Amino acid sequence: MKSSIYKLTKLTIDIYNKKVSLMPEEAKLFQLNTYSRLILLNIMKGHYSGKYLSAEEIIKNIHNIYGSRASIVKCLQKAYKLNLIEKDYLELISKKTAALFSCCCAVAAISCNSKKVKEAEEFGKYLGIIFQIKDDLFDYSKNRIGKPTKEDLKTPKITLPLIYSLTNASPKEKKIIKSILRNKNFSSKNKTEINRFIEEKKGFDYAYSLMIDYKNKALEVLKNFPQNKSKESIKLLLDFAIERKY
Repeated sequence: MKSSIYKLTKLTIDIYNKKVSLMPEEAKLFQLNTYSRLILLNIMKGHYSGKYLSAEEIIKNIHNIYGSRASIVKCLQKAYKLNLIEKDYLELISKKTAALFSCCCAVAAISCNSKKVKEAEEFGKYLGIIFQIKDDLFDYSKNRIGKPTKEDLKTPKITLPLIYSLTNASPKEKKIIKSILRNKNFSSKNKTEINRFIEEKKGFDYAYSLMIDYKNKALEVLKNFPQNKSKESIKLLLDFAIERKY
């Protein structure tokens, strides 16, 4: 395992020092920590299979997971457009937050020689989607811990509650809300207006219902694993991800 840690460290440093060529948009989307976690996954696979991948092969695998460079740029651009649709939003978080959770679950499965790595990855993806939707809900809350409550709106990065609400709004309502969102001097009053709009359009309720849908998908995946205390704890983790207060 020491050799694995050494390889992970060296590859990460090589990428950081740009010995391995990265496009600007790739660095912007993934950042160093994203590459590190995917490198770790490959290192773990190598540790148990005896075959380690080169930095170039790892980056090629990353592109296979996330798509072409053109699709990466396109995905990035959509994240800050006021006409972002739900499909693109889910694609974006699947390639970021959900990819992290998926990777962590896969590493855990590999580390214990499990034959259900794919199932673990799938479960992690669903858990990650739930986590990110919940995190986005906090951006509309007065009790947000960490980054400022209006940070994502001020950018503005459009998230699920607002996407759903805009989709179900009249042309006149859309025009008013988008005008508010384009305001560079976004205020607490503006935030209250946005929250009221989302509540009227049931955007928060929809986000919650979608988390439940992904919870059910995750529970279906868990049926592939033996019944034990660990499995019950994992089920509780799903509930925590949905109901957490921070």
